[in-house]
Amino acid sequence: MIDDLLIGPIILPATMNRPRFLEFLQTEFHEALTEMPLSYLVGMILQLDGAPAYLAVNVRNYIGSRHRQSIGRGGTIAWPPRSPDLIPLE
Repeated sequence: MIDDLLIGPIILPATMNRPRFLEFLQTEFHEALTEMPLSYLVGMILQLDGAPAYLAVNVRNYIGSRHRQSIGRGGTIAWPPRSPDLIPLE
């Protein structure tokens, strides 16, 4: 969900590993973004937690090549772990 725009639904696999996450980014997530208005994409920041699948070198390289800003370990915006400012959606 971005502002008042709902993306999805996107069904994720039961277990997420590095190859599956990269495939997800390249297919379902990319397709969902292509349907969004450009005004939403300009200010978008991708936020990921510290799950091992998100930290793979090939995943970080892909994210870096497709998204200007990302929050998380290895992202363009550093954020301390357990920060009260970044909590999961409630």
